[in-house]
Amino acid sequence: MVSVGGSIVAQIDLGRRLGLAPRPDPPSALMLVRIGGRPVALRVSRVLTKAEIDDGEIRAAETGAAPPIAGAFDWQERSVALLRLERLGLDDLAPVAVGTPVAVLGDLERRESGALAAATAGLAVLLVRCGGEPFALPLERVREVVTVDRLTALPHAPGEILGLTVLRGAPLPVLSLAGLLGRDAAGKRKNYPLAVVDHDGRRFALAVEAILGMRRLSPAGLHVLDEPRGGVAGYHIAADRGADHAPTALIDLGTLLAAGQGGRLPAFLPAAGQGAAKPRAPEPERRFLTFLIGGETYGIDLDRVERIAEHRTPLPLPGQRHAALAGMVEIAGRVVPVADLRRPLGRPATVTRRTALVLAQGSRGVWAVVVDRLARIVGIPVSAIKAAGPGPHFIGEIARLDRALMPILDPAALDSIAT
Repeated sequence: MVSVGGSIVAQIDLGRRLGLAPRPDPPSALMLVRIGGRPVALRVSRVLTKAEIDDGEIRAAETGAAPPIAGAFDWQERSVALLRLERLGLDDLAPVAVGTPVAVLGDLERRESGALAAATAGLAVLLVRCGGEPFALPLERVREVVTVDRLTALPHAPGEILGLTVLRGAPLPVLSLAGLLGRDAAGKRKNYPLAVVDHDGRRFALAVEAILGMRRLSPAGLHVLDEPRGGVAGYHIAADRGADHAPTALIDLGTLLAAGQGGRLPAFLPAAGQGAAKPRAPEPERRFLTFLIGGETYGIDLDRVERIAEHRTPLPLPGQRHAALAGMVEIAGRVVPVADLRRPLGRPATVTRRTALVLAQGSRGVWAVVVDRLARIVGIPVSAIKAAGPGPHFIGEIARLDRALMPILDPAALDSIAT
């Protein structure tokens, strides 16, 4: 048995179930499936990807094949066995008498839909690219997203530490995510996209190939390992057809640091706030996603943001509507209204390769807000945020950022433009 999202489910070693010879590298990933209406965790070596195969491409099973094998198909120049889940269940396994059970799978199945969904629904992450593959950082640990053009080398530092930069007057060590994951890192760059994170009282930055955006991962696509290994806590496979089908590895910061220098890497990292010019108690702050509309920087509470999506032309709505209501658009199977604030702000409504949609939670549903360009994630002290004065009703607050004033968008105020 194994605990998945607070529920105890049966765990089946798929290799042994198929009668395969033991491998030197034991299976290390779990896929949560339903067999006969019951949740079951299948232990496999690793998850590759999700694919759609036409019925005509599936061949019948060969004579003498194991009972769970229903057929086979060709994929990327390989023959792939197709399994019947109902033949992998527990019904044909000999039960072991253990006395009066405290729970049965039927009871757990009824709890699973609520307990597992509650534990994993709306998992907010920052998506990054490393070694050409997507990875997800827990958004609650991400403080900012910045880009620096150079780093100061640290003599005798471990190879995973690329160097040092200064952020808001405090030194910030920069680590290579590729190096920590044991992957080939890119050579010297002109700029370094950084995800600034907090972990175990320390603040450091992870250098990546690119920042892909934010996402709330669906519970159905999550496959969590029973124990995080080598910096990976599990995988997510997107269910919507418009998304990349490649699995996204979920980063676990604890085992990620332990992987560097044989577990001694944290000793090289200063504690949060250490080394600042004038150490002081950290002031409460709020985190914002910043973006540009017509050359001006705006912000939106990070807690309100669901995901970032590529711009797509909205479907116009009939009748006379508010100038900011651009229409409706379908994203990941949902139809949401589109707010183009450039119109009431008097900005040109041009579309470039940097134009994007920010999906944010309003008071009655999700809005897709058109932005000219995404900027970064920032943390702003609460004392630097004030209520907005007269102006557009969808601007709720004003914050001071980098010696300038930044309007803060209130997604709840957008609901009024749809009526």
